[in-house]
Amino acid sequence: MKNIRFHGNNLCLDFINTIHNRHVEEPNDYIVNKTTWVEWLQKKGLLKSSLVNDQYLFDLQQIRQLRELLYRIFYGIIHGRIPMKKDISEFNRYLLKFRKSTKFSIENGIPTEEVYIDEKNLNSYLLLIVEQAHQLLFFKEISHIKECGNCGWLFLDTSKSNKRKWCNMKTCGNEVKARRHYQRIKDKSSNNE
Repeated sequence: MKNIRFHGNNLCLDFINTIHNRHVEEPNDYIVNKTTWVEWLQKKGLLKSSLVNDQYLFDLQQIRQLRELLYRIFYGIIHGRIPMKKDISEFNRYLLKFRKSTKFSIENGIPTEEVYIDEKNLNSYLLLIVEQAHQLLFFKEISHIKECGNCGWLFLDTSKSNKRKWCNMKTCGNEVKARRHYQRIKDKSSNNE
């Protein structure tokens, strides 16, 4: 988990990207148990305490189901596909849970909204991810959500030109360029034979 990168530019997309390289037969899943989920939450700054005991509620299957649901929705949007009705219904159920956990208040004359997180239920942090997914779905520039041409991660293109092809130029961009360079040299040497 210590080498996980966050190139999604959004909490929801970084959550989806906890599977590395969906283009390969056996992708690397960063969230495999309670420990790795806690580490991810801490790295994202969502979970402040490192004291998590066995009595904290945790459901890996629910985490993976939400991750795949969000992946299908955003992958579909990127590729111009309408999400399946069952996925829309499932996301609406998560939205309902999110709305039920949201509290409105006024502090210093300013309206505020806060999501109630049960710190002893490690899956309650999924509500923050659902909140980000909801905001992202209604982001005015939804065309800025892209799929990396190298690793398959989803990312929010924050460049001015909106022409990024990779989640990160230093990692995926360089890998693609190195492969192209190697292929050109290989093609050139085979043509000279």
